[in-house]
Amino acid sequence: MGGLATLGFAGWSALNHWPETAMHFAIGYGLGFAHLAMALGYMALAMLAMPQLLSSALGRRLEAAGRMAFSNYIGTSLVMTALFYGWGLGRFGHYGTAAQAGFVLLGWTLMLAWSAPWLAHFRQGPLEWLWRSLTEWKALPLRRRPIS
Repeated sequence: MGGLATLGFAGWSALNHWPETAMHFAIGYGLGFAHLAMALGYMALAMLAMPQLLSSALGRRLEAAGRMAFSNYIGTSLVMTALFYGWGLGRFGHYGTAAQAGFVLLGWTLMLAWSAPWLAHFRQGPLEWLWRSLTEWKALPLRRRPIS
């Protein structure tokens, strides 16, 4: 239903040469429920696909990356700001859209590549461990198996 409402508005807008006032209203307010319906639909599809996805190699990598979401979020933020912001290499604005998509894919690949091997040796990501240790006021065990 959300997709139909959005497509309907897009068709009307195209026929009327994308009226600025209507576009601002629709994007800011008018299509809010349509976008919510679409988000809920995507979520429902993801939930239906999850059992099949989690049984695949990619699904297991995604699951591991999700279990380390805090570490991955902060890690990719640090890597990308180090590449693009002035305190790092200052490469902001030096690449086109396709190259920027390549950096996104590289970030995703790194998250998927390191999360599963990390979790094979440790109970959780480094920042998840730090956060939980701070909330418990003690250093919680991190390694899966003691070093022999």
